[in-house]
Amino acid sequence: DDDRDYLLVHASPRKPLSEYLFQDDVQKPGKIAAAFGAMRGAYAFVGHTHVPGVFSAEHDDRGRVSMASLFEFDYGNELPGPFELDTLGGRMSFIVNPGSVGQPRDGDPRASYAILDTSGKAPIVEFHRVSYPAEVTRAKIHANAQLADRLGDRLIAGE
Repeated sequence: DDDRDYLLVHASPRKPLSEYLFQDDVQKPGKIAAAFGAMRGAYAFVGHTHVPGVFSAEHDDRGRVSMASLFEFDYGNELPGPFELDTLGGRMSFIVNPGSVGQPRDGDPRASYAILDTSGKAPIVEFHRVSYPAEVTRAKIHANAQLADRLGDRLIAGE
């Protein structure tokens, strides 16, 4: 019943399988503008970096991503509560990364996920962290000769 356009990709709107969008990329306006420019709608959900957060961008009067806008990344762990994805009448768009349930890479070993609530005027995304038995998973990875031990070790550090 929702007529909003949502893009769901592994990596980025521009390169759905391979491009990383790191929070520091807000310092590379061309890269972020290209990612936003590849979106048909106002909302994209990505992964790949396994770091939870929201990129936001402003649009100019012609609907293009404004290079003069301050691109922002709101880190999911630092948000005090739900994050409203209000397009302000088409003047904003958002790229959301829910983080990773299985391999967080932000220094927090807890599983990370987000819940999207589309019941209101503007969508709301809320980030969550939950502990899981990472040591058990690590032991199973170490016991599998086909997997490198570092894949299990990184679960404990969240890196």
